[in-house]
Amino acid sequence: LCAVASVLFLFVFGLETDTKLLSGHFVSGCVVGTAGAVVAFILCDLVAVAFANTVTGDPLNFTSRQSQFLGVIGAATSAGVTVRVLSRRRKLDSPEATTILAAAAVDGVLTVVFLAVVLAVATISNPGVALAGVTGGAIAGKAAWLWLIVLAVALVASREIGSLLRVFKDRSTIALMAVGMAFVVAGLFGRAGLATVVGAYVV
Repeated sequence: LCAVASVLFLFVFGLETDTKLLSGHFVSGCVVGTAGAVVAFILCDLVAVAFANTVTGDPLNFTSRQSQFLGVIGAATSAGVTVRVLSRRRKLDSPEATTILAAAAVDGVLTVVFLAVVLAVATISNPGVALAGVTGGAIAGKAAWLWLIVLAVALVASREIGSLLRVFKDRSTIALMAVGMAFVVAGLFGRAGLATVVGAYVV
């Protein structure tokens, strides 16, 4: 129920998003998302290094698998939580909100890429997890391509998709078809390792 609600919530928010405002702040969103993911990864990795000996009795360094996995966890963000906070403060239609959502989308892709890199490093240090490294790299590649393709189609063919939906004429049918499209794309994003809510937002 929570997953369905989050997909619907981001889908409705996406319907209310000004695409001109989004395109105007997409570059800044990319910068914010990239910087946020990288800084969060580094800080969480360093936290693991600083407290590992105290908590587990096993000292770690920056390149240890455990600290790198904690860095990946720290780099991941929740677009759903972000939108909820902005909604409560009635800031959903602001340039800041648009930048934050663009940053969250970029962050989702980068987190998958970071995970693939960490799994690749683990493969080098431990041949027994070679399959995990290969799978991680494949997921990262699919996630990045899926995100770019869906975003490009959404921006370029939005009018055509709208016209196709209007063929059904009945407003209830149009609404159901649009919601169904959101769930299908959200599912594709989930299968590719990306946040489902980002797929719903793009639709």
